[in-house]
Amino acid sequence: MISQSLFRSAQRLMSSAYIVPLDVRAPSPRTVPNLDPQKLWSTIPVGEKPHKVGTTRIFYDTPPSSEGSNITAISALGEAFSTKVGDPRRELIRKAVGSAVKDVKSLGDGVKDVTIDTSLDPHASGKIDQSCSYILAVCLSCASCCGFSGAV
Repeated sequence: MISQSLFRSAQRLMSSAYIVPLDVRAPSPRTVPNLDPQKLWSTIPVGEKPHKVGTTRIFYDTPPSSEGSNITAISALGEAFSTKVGDPRRELIRKAVGSAVKDVKSLGDGVKDVTIDTSLDPHASGKIDQSCSYILAVCLSCASCCGFSGAV
């Protein structure tokens, strides 16, 4: 068990968090520099059942940074993500991002900047921001094409 003082010192060291929704069955674009979400996810032990929508794992010191300790929260989009279209697909993205936001928020005040990978659907990924003032999403790939920045 981690002592409270060790936990607090770890909180102070965290500076940025990256939230990446991931379709574990399909390769995803690398939108966060120096981060391969598929490779990170492959380090997680797999059981008999596939990961459900919103299953989130937090990786510390990823991607590496000289400015502080980053964390990456990767959230599964579920087994059926690739077969969904339209609103059901967007709902899966919302659930995955919301789950990751909740897990990152539970880390406390050590996280100063949060960036959400919105490359799968910028509007579905940014939807969580309207109800959560904690997050400032930055569209990593779509700001130039549709003007969506995710800023609250």
